[in-house]
Amino acid sequence: MTGNGKKAIEVSSIGEEEKYYKTALYVRLSVLNSHKEDSDSIENQEILLWDYVAKRPEFRVIDVYRDNGETGVQFQRPAFEQLIEDVKQGKIDCIIVKDLSRFGRNYIETGEYLERIFPFLNVRFIAVNDSYDSFSATASDDLIMHLVNLTNDLYARDISQKICPVIRSKQEKGEYLGAYPLYGYLKDPTNKHKLIVDHEVAGVVQNIFRLKAKGSTYSEIIEWLEENEIFSPARYRYEKGIVKSKRWATVKWRADTIKEILKNPMYLGHMVQGKKRESLFQGKKQRRVSKEDWIIVKNTHEAIIDEETFFSVQKIMEKNSAIYKKNYGKYDNISEKENIFKGLIRCGCCGGRLKRYKNVYTTKRKELKHKKWYSYICQVHVNNRSSCSFTSIREDTVKETIWEILKMQMNLANDMKQQLEKARNRKSSQRESERLQEEIVSIRKEILYAERLREKVYDDYLERMIDEEEYIMFRERYKEKGNHLKSKLKELEEKEEKLLLQRPDDTIWLKKILSFEDQESLTRQMVVTLIKSITVYDNKTVHIEFHFQNEYESLCKMVYGGDNIV
Repeated sequence: MTGNGKKAIEVSSIGEEEKYYKTALYVRLSVLNSHKEDSDSIENQEILLWDYVAKRPEFRVIDVYRDNGETGVQFQRPAFEQLIEDVKQGKIDCIIVKDLSRFGRNYIETGEYLERIFPFLNVRFIAVNDSYDSFSATASDDLIMHLVNLTNDLYARDISQKICPVIRSKQEKGEYLGAYPLYGYLKDPTNKHKLIVDHEVAGVVQNIFRLKAKGSTYSEIIEWLEENEIFSPARYRYEKGIVKSKRWATVKWRADTIKEILKNPMYLGHMVQGKKRESLFQGKKQRRVSKEDWIIVKNTHEAIIDEETFFSVQKIMEKNSAIYKKNYGKYDNISEKENIFKGLIRCGCCGGRLKRYKNVYTTKRKELKHKKWYSYICQVHVNNRSSCSFTSIREDTVKETIWEILKMQMNLANDMKQQLEKARNRKSSQRESERLQEEIVSIRKEILYAERLREKVYDDYLERMIDEEEYIMFRERYKEKGNHLKSKLKELEEKEEKLLLQRPDDTIWLKKILSFEDQESLTRQMVVTLIKSITVYDNKTVHIEFHFQNEYESLCKMVYGGDNIV
């Protein structure tokens, strides 16, 4: 432990003299200035951090983690969560930020990470501009760190209280505050809060309304757009350089995108804002606001759609919505079966999650009877058939396939258990286990002795009992001997591990799968315990990824001398 109560940091060793930290550079830009060019821009933060590590060879940068447009008052940020996951996996043992405000503005949570979580995970934390380094921090440094965190927290609270009334005032004046212009419009070069028509795609918006007014479905509209090689709004912004991230380069048209365009009254020339609301300080996610509370300022920009077309389309959509709502829940009185694959089943074509859909057939005889079955459909395919070729698969088909595979694994597990119990009862196996344990203890003692000899020879050199040449010779000899012993120890431990695997009670996979051997059908508990994911392809092929896969493969090799049996 260090003098200030923090856990000592261990660094990874490259060689005898050179040591380095597996370093992460973390940069964040808040939701308030994510589109401004200033000293806190993502690029400028990175430049500062790269300059810092360039002068310090002990830091080896593994990756840069970027949260662009993420608030600092909560820690549910994509890049930050990935960073913490990499820390847990041992990929990162040092985090460097520009200053503490870039790390977080929540006093309690920031302090929790710096005082408890990072020391526990053995992670060094550096805030460059705050001159804070957890590796060498004194009690006064910790006090300053707390004051800075408290200041950042109060700043976030204060700015949240001040900026919200300012934003609302601008919205009530009809000023456009969106980060990007609405599809079909551009920001006026002379006034970024005013919209002007983008004549390059305004006709696309008009055609979308025209097609819907004629009764076209969302899928038919998407087909027309793709046949005419018209980019989706996200891709169009990327191609025009309005957005820079490559993740928008391949975004295709979706039914939801068409709906948003068709429902948006801004195409009538009215400024409509305040549809969503969030708490900047509390870090609450956006929530939709009822239509009555929207901020609407009429005639702020040129209309793309005339009122007659717009409202006729709204009537069509409302009618379709009413029919959908009427049919939705129509068969709720029919008992629902548990969705045992929920959250685990994915599309093999696009990678999206498959959604379970209830199908009902009503027999038209004297007495109405309902027959129902379930199928899994791909939402990506529903929204855009050209994006994914997978259509659907019946739930009972998936169940039958998985149940057959699990029964084969249970039979295999029973056979393995018998084989392992036989091996465990053999006296030779017991003697071998005892011999290995004795040898391991002996090797560990030899390693410890060799390390002590290395320390002693260094002390002898410091006391001038041996010269430098003798010191180097002895040091290398003991180092070589230590490496040889460690290699031998690893080999013995691997042998011991294989013997331990022969104990059925110690193997998680056997214990888990055999706990279900009396089941007569597939259950949700069985699925989530044994299966990690299920992927279904458009040719109805089902791929299953199991939990404990490595242990299962090791057992197969040990018992049968080969690879996977199932």
